[in-house]
Amino acid sequence: MYIVRHLTERRQSRGQSLVELALVTPLLLLLLMIAVDTGRALAAYNQIGGMAREGAYYGSLHPTDTAGITAAAVAESTVDGVTPSVSKTVQNDSYYVPNTTTHYQSIRVTVTLGFKPIFSIPPMPSTITLKRRVEMRVTGS
Repeated sequence: MYIVRHLTERRQSRGQSLVELALVTPLLLLLLMIAVDTGRALAAYNQIGGMAREGAYYGSLHPTDTAGITAAAVAESTVDGVTPSVSKTVQNDSYYVPNTTTHYQSIRVTVTLGFKPIFSIPPMPSTITLKRRVEMRVTGS
């Protein structure tokens, strides 16, 4: 009697474990997919930050060379084969050159990238816009 009851409980226990695994697996896979895309988005965000810094540094030395600023930014890194858009503005800074009434100049470089997640989950958009902006003072101004 004891042996028959023990075998029956083991079979039910195995079935229960399989049902629990079947219920939990989709949730774990969803969490894994979200983690992978979040990691890719953060890596892309860091890369375009480096691109903006490199473009701003080049622009602080050559503020009128728009093509050079874009080339310096794009040469720093490419994100998944997609070329991001780079824009720059040169403006007067709020500080003055000592003993003059001339403003320092600063350059602002903005890098924008349309990030496409690998996994398309319905509430998320198919493209996420990532943007980084760096401002540096123009040297020699």
